[in-house]
Amino acid sequence: MADEKEGGKVAKEDHEGGVWRWIHGHPVFIKSKTPTLKEALQEKLEKKAKYINGVYSLDVRNQYEEKAHPGFGSVKCQSGVKFKSDDYSRDEVKEAHWLVDTFGGNVLILRENKDSKYYKYPTGSTMPDLMWGFDCKKYWDVKYPKSYPGTGNLYRHGLKQISVDYGPAKNSPGGLIVRITDPAVDIETVHQKLADVFRNSRLETVDLIIKKNDTDYKIFEQ
Repeated sequence: MADEKEGGKVAKEDHEGGVWRWIHGHPVFIKSKTPTLKEALQEKLEKKAKYINGVYSLDVRNQYEEKAHPGFGSVKCQSGVKFKSDDYSRDEVKEAHWLVDTFGGNVLILRENKDSKYYKYPTGSTMPDLMWGFDCKKYWDVKYPKSYPGTGNLYRHGLKQISVDYGPAKNSPGGLIVRITDPAVDIETVHQKLADVFRNSRLETVDLIIKKNDTDYKIFEQ
């Protein structure tokens, strides 16, 4: 204890987030209101997290941008794909180039599991649209809903495709890229529908990139 005992003066600094003070002749430890680094980071994280339709959802756009190397990478088509990697009439091609331009990395556009002279996966099986990732390659599927917020079947099919246990990124689901083409629809409306579909899926986690355009987008980790 310190030498000063009266008037509520600081008696001793405490390195665990507070100070000792003498109050009415007794030592009292008062915790500091300044959060520790761990507490500050946790508070920052909690502000970005929320529950959507019972699903814990975290805004991770900043994390993606911190890892990004925009423009460093390429877009290629897997053998058997029936269009070229610069065919911008294809939704998956547009989003593949957007991934490289925005975050970097190499994107492989995957062939469908049908009508191909190349090896085939189990009969009736489907493939996702893309393979891409920062630390490891993961499966991604592109969805452009024709109505909003989009049907459950549309998103369920996408989640099924990224979850397949075959191919170059088997058992490595990345997420869905959903492009909103109707200016009257907001990102939150689509997010709520996706959260509802995810809640009833078998996936433990998935990332959702929901875009109004190439600069107005959000990324959520479910």
